[in-house]
Amino acid sequence: MNGEDKSIDDFLEALRKSGFNSPEIEAFAKQMISSGPLCDTVPNAHGEFGYEKSNPIPVHNPNGEMAYLRILRCQCGEAFDFSRVGSCGPSPDGHLVDEFELVCKTGTHKITLYMDMYHLGPSSLVPKGLKKTDG
Repeated sequence: MNGEDKSIDDFLEALRKSGFNSPEIEAFAKQMISSGPLCDTVPNAHGEFGYEKSNPIPVHNPNGEMAYLRILRCQCGEAFDFSRVGSCGPSPDGHLVDEFELVCKTGTHKITLYMDMYHLGPSSLVPKGLKKTDG
């Protein structure tokens, strides 16, 4: 089993533990996780990249969300502490969008970002005003 399959299995297990344990929901979730293309922006997106749910950051699965957020830096170069607020409706291509709150390590910058985890990989773009590390 590769790391990608393990992260999908972990996600499905979390769904089961949350009470979403029907075969139909599992099949739908599995299909949705691998259904979007590798892209820098979600098809039909509009608005400010990453800052509006109408233009979420495309990534691959929950681990992809975490990996992308870990490499972001605020305007002063600090890493962020972040937490998932929850899902907030569909993206322009029909996937669920996750909302995250980020606060830089100094507490100076607090932002909200939106992500679509149902794509084949992470966007190479960075939301306006932010930086990313190499790692």
